[in-house]
Formats: sequence, C-alpha cells, structure tokens
Amino acid sequence: MSARVSLIIPTFNREEVLAASIQDAVNSKYPDLEIIVVDQTPTHKPQTEEFLQSVASKIIWLREKCEGVARPRNIGLRQAFGSYIIFVDDDVRFDENFVGNHVKVLDSGADVVQGRIIEAKAGPTDRPQWMGFWIRISGSNDCPVAGPTNTITGCNFSLKRAVYDRIGGFDERFSNPAVFEDGDWGMRAYATGFNMRYSPEPALHHLRAGTGGVDSSVTEQRLSENYYFCCFMYAYKRHHWLAVLRYTTRLYIRGAKAAIRMIRRARARAKVGIAPGF
Repeated sequence: MSARVSLIIPTFNREEVLAASIQDAVNSKYPDLEIIVVDQTPTHKPQTEEFLQSVASKIIWLREKCEGVARPRNIGLRQAFGSYIIFVDDDVRFDENFVGNHVKVLDSGADVVQGRIIEAKAGPTDRPQWMGFWIRISGSNDCPVAGPTNTITGCNFSLKRAVYDRIGGFDERFSNPAVFEDGDWGMRAYATGFNMRYSPEPALHHLRAGTGGVDSSVTEQRLSENYYFCCFMYAYKRHHWLAVLRYTTRLYIRGAKAAIRMIRRARARAKVGIAPGF
C-alpha cells in the first residue's frame, strides 16, 4: 500500500508559472496525493483565478495573509495529512513520476530527501550540496550522483512526518526576503540525527521567474536589512563563533558591493537622462 503524500506549494504573486507548477502536481501518477497550495497573493489575474477554480476539487487552496515562506510552509504542514511531505516552489516544472521518486528514496530509509534542482544558468557539480564549518557551501543540488547532505533547499525536498513531529516546523522569524529558513531547518534535522540524503531521481526544473515570488517586494535583496538579519540569525543559531566572526566580514563586503552596484546603476541612469550643459 502506498504512503499518503502531501505536496505543499507556498506562493506569492505568481501567475502563469504557478498554474504550470500546480498542473504538474495534478498530473502526477502517484495514487495517494493531496496538493496544498498556500496562497499569499491578494488578487490573481483573471486567467489564474479561473485556473485555480477549475482545479479546486483537486487541490486544497488556502488563502492566507502572511509573508515569506516559513509561515506558509508551517501552515501547509499543519494542514497536511500525509505521512510523507514534499515541498516545492511556485515556479518549478516536474514530470509525472516526481512524487513517486521522492517516495522511493523515503521508503529506502531516508528521513529527509533533497531532490535535484536544475536551473538554466547553473551547471551540475560532482557532489551533493554540503554546508561547511565556515558557512560556505560546497557541491550543489544539481548533481547526477546521490549522497549525504546536511542542509536542504526549499524548492525541492521531502520529509517523513516523524521528522516534523520531532523537531517542528520552520522558524518564522526568517521572513521576507526569504534567506536560510530552509537551511536552518535542514541543519536542525541533521543535528538531531535524522538520515538526510540527496537524490538526483526526484528532479525538477527551477525557473527562477523574474516576477512575483516571496522576494518580489525587495528590489535588491542585499540592500535589505532583513536579509542580513536572517543571515546573522542563521549563523548565530547553527555555527561556531569563529565561523560567525569570519562570516560577518563577508557580509560587510557583500553589503558594500551591493551598495556600489546600486550607486553605479543610479549614476548611469542620471547620465542618460540629463543632457550635457544642464
């Protein structure tokens, strides 16, 4: 008998790509699947609203007023009835065997599964993603071989309900822009001793849509105070003080570079917009 699976899709200000992501979920061949869409969008385009109404009998569509992805993920977790739970973003595409491939790895003994994430501007690496002591990631989640991991990326991962029952959901202090709320949860699961595996089989394409998404209200993430709040909170919660000290220097440099880019863009716009002599 197949395990019941809950597929959770948090969404904010997505339109066509959201409809495509939900349609892929609806097309799944997995026999016992509930699809939970936690929708933070105040008003959709008419065609998106029409699509959502057309699949309303096939999904659980929750309209929520919240921010970021940590809280909507927790809302989805509280709603879910599955013994296995899968999270995907609202701008992904996957095939009809995607859910079954996650189930296969969970059935084999994994407690948390990081699936493969394929993106147009990034190529594959030779080893799965791993968060190191110095708060630096090696490898990636676009890797053709399976292996251990100690962190997760939120747009494609799964877990057994027993993990959620033991360590709880996502820390909702990680809010917009969404940074490290997934890595924080993953390292919490790893520190608790759960078997975390990367597998290339449950693969999806992450479109990184240019509009909408949980960060759509932030023009430049690295010029947002909350971006650095999330980075520091993750560092203080999960890493050694020596690593945090070194990471602090990196964040100062990162912020300075972001400010310089902003100033250069503003200067270039001014040069174009004002004729010589004025």
